[in-house]
Amino acid sequence: VGIGTNSPNSELDVFGDIRITNKNGSNPTDAGSLIFEEAGDNWGSSLFGFRINLEGSSNYLNFQSANQSTIKDVLTLTRDTARVGIGETSPTEALHVYSPDTGNQLGLYSDANEVSALNFYENTTKSAELLFDPSANDLKLINRISGGDMIFRVENNTEAMRILNDGKVGIGTTAPTAKFEVMSATNSYEQARFQWDASNYLGVFVNSGGDSQLEAKTGHLTLKTDTSAHNVRVDSKGDFRVDLGDSNGGYAMRLRAADGTGLLYAVSDGPVGIGTESNTTE
Repeated sequence: VGIGTNSPNSELDVFGDIRITNKNGSNPTDAGSLIFEEAGDNWGSSLFGFRINLEGSSNYLNFQSANQSTIKDVLTLTRDTARVGIGETSPTEALHVYSPDTGNQLGLYSDANEVSALNFYENTTKSAELLFDPSANDLKLINRISGGDMIFRVENNTEAMRILNDGKVGIGTTAPTAKFEVMSATNSYEQARFQWDASNYLGVFVNSGGDSQLEAKTGHLTLKTDTSAHNVRVDSKGDFRVDLGDSNGGYAMRLRAADGTGLLYAVSDGPVGIGTESNTTE
């Protein structure tokens, strides 16, 4: 059959618009449907298939599936708010996804101020969101559950970093006790590295015995304060040691004044000079 064409290519070929007009009165629940039948006769009881239905009383177009009496709302398009619902006939956001099996929901939100968010719900409670605020150019990842942590995982679901609900950050630990805590169970492993490039960096080491080390790779290690009013202090509860690199006099410990004048000079094979850096004997 051809409508608007004298050369139909299908059993029904319409050239032009198709209008389904409500025949059930003003704004009825069922204001017209297009049914795709696989088997059976009656929608809602014996029919297997799909239906596109206009719900006139709530003003939305609903795509449904039917397994005899089991009817499921697959997709909903609202007329007045232009929202899309998947598994949800009353979407509250631009895109609202609902799982009837778990009760959990997912929502895509945008407002007049161009704030956009991806919202995660546990049942009807907003649990987390990924939000972009263009007024401040901020991208926010928010856990809204009281007591909940933020966990970052990598390959094979291995935890890489955790932010506790009180703001503590842990790498290699699930229970950081300081504002920032890095933990490694490998004795020789570097806990942290601050680098200029692959060859020039500061390494921070801590082993299982509590021994701690700062290591300057390639360059010098300098401790200094910003003004003369501030000091560099070493507060040791035990011995204070300076171990030089060898026992053959190849390395020295120097203490100099601001103008470079030598005050104390100790060589690794034993000689110590006071007021000079050219001593050769003790």
